[in-house]
Amino acid sequence: MVRVPTKVTNARRENVWNLLLTGHTPQEIIKTLGTTQAVIYKDLNFLTEESKKFMFSMAKGTHALMYKKAIDGTNLALREAWSKYNNPEVPEKQMNHQILLVQK
Repeated sequence: MVRVPTKVTNARRENVWNLLLTGHTPQEIIKTLGTTQAVIYKDLNFLTEESKKFMFSMAKGTHALMYKKAIDGTNLALREAWSKYNNPEVPEKQMNHQILLVQK
């Protein structure tokens, strides 16, 4: 069995990843890179495991806090927007006028 240099393997895996990101199927990747099904599926398994490790490390770190903060901030903004939308003191003409300005 021939040992492929790590640099070559990493470059191929980067190509596989980029092709996946651009919507290519595994069969298209095999044809594009001119390699075997076994190699591509081994690379896909490797990339899947690396992605799992990345997501797990994010969950353990501050990324979880940033994610929660983003969700809570979005919820606050939505709550405030609905509050203003449902406020009877805001005249309907004013809301329609603002909508027309955005459409222009």
